Amino acid sequence: MNKTWIIFFGIYIISVLFLFQLIISYSTQRNELLREVMVMKEERAKEDKSELETLKGVNDRMATLETTLKESIDSMLVKNQRTGVVKDESEVEVGFFQKELLEKDKKIQSQDQTISDLKAQLTTVTAKLSEEESLDEKHGTVTHEFIHNSLPFWAQFGVKEIENNCDNDYGFSLIDRWKHAKTVYCSPNDKTFVSEIDCYRVFQTRHTAKDNYCIGHNVIVDLSKFKHSGEWGLVASGGIKGACDPVNEFAHPPGDLFQQSLRPMMTSFLKTPASQISTKTCSSIPTGFVYRDGVRNVWHSLADMISFFMSLLIADLHPKDVALVITDDYEEGPFDEMWTYLAQKGVHRLHKMKKEELCFNQALFSIPGGSCPMY
Repeated sequence: MNKTWIIFFGIYIISVLFLFQLIISYSTQRNELLREVMVMKEERAKEDKSELETLKGVNDRMATLETTLKESIDSMLVKNQRTGVVKDESEVEVGFFQKELLEKDKKIQSQDQTISDLKAQLTTVTAKLSEEESLDEKHGTVTHEFIHNSLPFWAQFGVKEIENNCDNDYGFSLIDRWKHAKTVYCSPNDKTFVSEIDCYRVFQTRHTAKDNYCIGHNVIVDLSKFKHSGEWGLVASGGIKGACDPVNEFAHPPGDLFQQSLRPMMTSFLKTPASQISTKTCSSIPTGFVYRDGVRNVWHSLADMISFFMSLLIADLHPKDVALVITDDYEEGPFDEMWTYLAQKGVHRLHKMKKEELCFNQALFSIPGGSCPMY
């Protein structure tokens, strides 16, 4: 009996010791695993923190680059818009079609290319930044595109779905109506030198008569015939000359065919033999002619500018390709700088220019301010 008890007690002691060893071994392994997990968590946390700091640094650098590129673009646009503006009389004395204007045109083209490259860089950088999923902040691609080449020039300004009659009076449907109203007013009469005058006459709601706008192709403008006088100015006979025959309404113009400042300009037309025009060098720069309705009244000033801008849209021209001659003698007004944005090839004051005959491939006799749809 004693021997059996001793054997049983021995087996019990051995079992307890074995179980204790297992517990110690399990505890040791568990602690080692926990330490490994903690080490891995610490390393991962360090890596995440380092990665986050790196990405934040990239974010800050991209934001700085974006700001720098925007400032560069804005600075170049300002320089671009102001290039070619006549500053004083000494500039005008060199003539209207001199080498200096061509050099400025090349500089503008170079600046346009630089701006385009900067836009592409800015788009690429911001697009890459937006792909970093670990950043909470979202980054959108920044662009400053002014023209979508696949669309007509006027379409870039974004036609919205609005009430039809409102669009016809104020929206781009009005521009379409004006463009489709094109009528030849002076037909070419010589095959060696083709002069032509096209006019666009429409009726706008609330206006008491039709409004007109004319474009001369290969015509002479005699600056000596223009004179500041009253609200709309005076233009003596021969102010506009062309080798073409007046046709349609222009052959026997009714009294309301032209409005306001457009009337003295167009009624000054004088038919001229092609031989007297073909010897002249015509400017290839589309050039507008505007007689302002004063300079101090903000409503009238904006009406003049909107009318000129509409004239460009109807002709499918961009402000960066156009020059302007202001034919009145009013002093410089508080809103005159805005003209430099509408005619970026140069804004010229008639009274500072040499009084001579100039030939233009495309002369825009602007829609008068009073024909603006705001009225």
